[in-house]
Amino acid sequence: MLKIRSRCDEAWITVTAGVSESGFNENIEYQLVIEAGSRLIVDDIELHPRAGLFTWQPGFYAGHVNVEVIDVLGDVRTCQLQVDVNQGKSTSIAFAEMIATIRTFDPALLLGTSEAALDFGNEQQTPTLADAILLARMRQYGQAFLDAVESILRAPHQSLLAHRQHLPLFRVRRLHHSALRDRQLAAVLNGTGIGSPEDVLIHTMSSTSSCDTPANRTLLALLKRFRARATDLRAKVNAQALGGAKDEQAKRSTRRVEVLDHLISQTLLLSQGQTLRQVSGGGPSASGLTQIAALPGYQRAYRIGCAALMTGIEGSNPFDQLHSNFSWGIYETWCYVQVLAIVQRLLESCTPTAYRSKVSAQLSYRFTLPNSRSIDVLFQARFPSEQVDKNPLARSISRERYPDILLVDSVGLDKRSMVLDAKWRSGRRNVLEAMESAHIYHDSLRLGDSAPTPCLLLLPGDTCVPSLETDQFIEQHGVGSISGFSAQGVGVERLERRIEQWLHVEPSPPMI
Repeated sequence: MLKIRSRCDEAWITVTAGVSESGFNENIEYQLVIEAGSRLIVDDIELHPRAGLFTWQPGFYAGHVNVEVIDVLGDVRTCQLQVDVNQGKSTSIAFAEMIATIRTFDPALLLGTSEAALDFGNEQQTPTLADAILLARMRQYGQAFLDAVESILRAPHQSLLAHRQHLPLFRVRRLHHSALRDRQLAAVLNGTGIGSPEDVLIHTMSSTSSCDTPANRTLLALLKRFRARATDLRAKVNAQALGGAKDEQAKRSTRRVEVLDHLISQTLLLSQGQTLRQVSGGGPSASGLTQIAALPGYQRAYRIGCAALMTGIEGSNPFDQLHSNFSWGIYETWCYVQVLAIVQRLLESCTPTAYRSKVSAQLSYRFTLPNSRSIDVLFQARFPSEQVDKNPLARSISRERYPDILLVDSVGLDKRSMVLDAKWRSGRRNVLEAMESAHIYHDSLRLGDSAPTPCLLLLPGDTCVPSLETDQFIEQHGVGSISGFSAQGVGVERLERRIEQWLHVEPSPPMI
């Protein structure tokens, strides 16, 4: 199908159609070769060759990346390339554990718009990126559904319809005994009739086969629903209205429209074909579902068609792959879930509850303690600019800011806060550059009248700037970092000690 390598001096790896090839890493450039005249499409973005070579560089994401090769005849062959995280930041095992932790907490938080895909189940519908989920499911199951329908329509389910009609005597194969009451027939049998027997018309029962069965009506309703959803998706793809950056959607719209147009046209051909044109528009019914359950071919087609329209995400199924968040987004989310778990361990018997905070945030959980004290843990809290919102509880004295994790300790009206900023970075230069955000948060954010202290970076890799991580540095400057903050990393215990110290500094109760 294709050949791929990471450097000019490395050997080519041959990837065949239908397989998932591993061993690729984020942010590394690769060269690819395919058959002359073929098209190469990576996650719906068509690549163009230079001197016969294609180049592809995965960004900061991890998971399966779908690759399509379309030959000169239009035949499509697909494979998957498994991209792993940068080993300087996290091992693949630790990253997989982070994903599992988030999946247990809320699998919707794993969804995103990166080129990579992860395994998801199809239980419990979610409004998060529902259109993007539906597009992925239609592409995953749509063609198989239409192929299954085409197969069963070659020998469709039929039923016999009985009805009474007038027929010439010579066309009647079998007479019912009640036909002997017919006067014309009695006259012919007695030899007293006028005219020939061929002119005699009698009432008789006849039967014809019909495809207008409950099973076919239910199948047609599913086809119409599939076509309607595909048509709606096509309009949203054209309008870049699936969610995520519009420029990234625009890059992928050509291929996505191409695929949806093929599904829509094939659905139209099937629904207007000779068999389903005989079917009335009664829609699905209990009797139709009962018939489908008794017919293996229909049962398979209906099951695949329903799978193509599902937007659930609960569970893990290797055949259900949906676009995931970028690796830095997954790390930020995991850090929040981990901090929430740390605070719960430190507060022992206290259980967090989701609540609507006065500080706008993507996620908000509160621990309620005695003496009117509460601990809030917020994810992606919004600190608007003072010039935008007048007198907000949370504000920025510069431009609008969104720290990853905000801890708020409240007793009555008195509040103090702590900021944790997850940075998917490694290396001395990158860490020192990332410290800018800790200083900015410490200097610009205000919760009430106070600034957050401390403001710490959470880093997944090994320590590369030790001075930033000492207790003395953090106490003196109100900023710092904690390295090794990853699944089973030493940074988890270090942050737990730091949060425990911060929790023990209780704010004074309000004056009476």
